Amino acid sequence: MSHHSDDRTATEAFEVLADATRLDILRELGRAEPHGAPASLSFSELRARVGVRDSSRFNYHLQKLGDTFVGQFDADDEREGYYLTYPGYTIYRLLVRGVFAGSPPVSARTEAWDCPECGSALTVASRGDGVTDVDCPACGADYLHYEFPPHGAADRSDDADALLRAVDAWARSQLLLFDRGVCPWCGGRVDSHLTTDPDSLPHDVDEDAPAFVRYVCGGCGGGPSVEVDYTVLDHPALVAFCHDHSVDVREEPIWYVVDRLDVAVEVGDEAPDGPVAAVSMTASGERIRLRVDADARVGDAERAPV
Repeated sequence: MSHHSDDRTATEAFEVLADATRLDILRELGRAEPHGAPASLSFSELRARVGVRDSSRFNYHLQKLGDTFVGQFDADDEREGYYLTYPGYTIYRLLVRGVFAGSPPVSARTEAWDCPECGSALTVASRGDGVTDVDCPACGADYLHYEFPPHGAADRSDDADALLRAVDAWARSQLLLFDRGVCPWCGGRVDSHLTTDPDSLPHDVDEDAPAFVRYVCGGCGGGPSVEVDYTVLDHPALVAFCHDHSVDVREEPIWYVVDRLDVAVEVGDEAPDGPVAAVSMTASGERIRLRVDADARVGDAERAPV
């Protein structure tokens, strides 16, 4: 299919969604989903939930949504009624995330986590536009600037520690997918490379860091730029090292693990395929050293006493 055909299909689909009743149909089918299993509602049940009295008018809107966003079971199927298709679920999830409506800004001080630099309480703030920041107002250190659904931030507006954990888990899970070569935004293939030049990156990074990893999706073109030490924290050898030294990498925010384990990065000589980095972590008299190649793949890991 050509890009022009894709554009026409997308244009037609978004034109169908430009109606409040049709969006309510998607919402009600999504809310009817029992315990994560695909749900279906009969015509009368769905119409009652949406609140449209005129049966003909409701049927008109329902037919506009099918078969792209809403499907209907056949008479010989074990189930009956209407259900959300994959595109329908995709739109429903965007709606409940608050992507279009946004949410009130959230800003609160954490109680469980202090700034690794100065010991003051961290602030976690969501502007209500899908971006959440974690920083220290006392010393100005920035720890995280990442997309997070506005509804998720608003839902935790009364608990800064819960919001910090949620944002950390969200960012960490997406970074893991990028590192595995899968774009969490579109499912496309992701290429990665190591660089020592912060000016070559399209994102704001800590320019004092000696090496970075750039992820680029071949489908949507998206992908983050991060300091190289953040990309090794899910490596089995490092997870085992942290466990042996009573550090639970699942519970502590990703930047907190990096800071407390005294991460050092050494960038090797420029090789034909690009730079090579060595990430070292030291804890309780032992050091682990991991090699990161030019394509941002983690190679050998060595542990030794210091």
